[in-house]
Amino acid sequence: MAEKKLTEILKRYEPDDRSRRLLEEAYDFSVRADKDAKMLEIKAHFPRIIDKKVIYRIEEEIRETYSLSSVRLLPIYDPSLFSYDYLPQILLETERVGIVARGFFSDYESSMNGNEILIRIPFSPGGVAFVCDAKTPRIIENSI
Repeated sequence: MAEKKLTEILKRYEPDDRSRRLLEEAYDFSVRADKDAKMLEIKAHFPRIIDKKVIYRIEEEIRETYSLSSVRLLPIYDPSLFSYDYLPQILLETERVGIVARGFFSDYESSMNGNEILIRIPFSPGGVAFVCDAKTPRIIENSI
């Protein structure tokens, strides 16, 4: 029996053609829903990196379609797809799910040395400590 597509699970959601194709690429996914909290979370593997803004738009459309409080589409990628160029997307997600405020990473410098990414932010030691206390480095690691 063939695995269902996300579009078959989300029957009421009518995405545009591009979003439909993207959702149909998802495989080996799991869906977690909480009716009382009106929350939906979908973890799905994708064969390619998807722009976070596209993911956020799809989440919002699904949320509106089903009158939910929260929808999270959590893509899982093969590690071979990671590239240093993806760092701005990771920081966008970090600001979204972490404690740090939006725009916190609007002015940063970064470099990569082997498997290590160094991010420099223009804050005092207290500001940097806040970022670390908020477990921001762990959130970045998990996003990668």
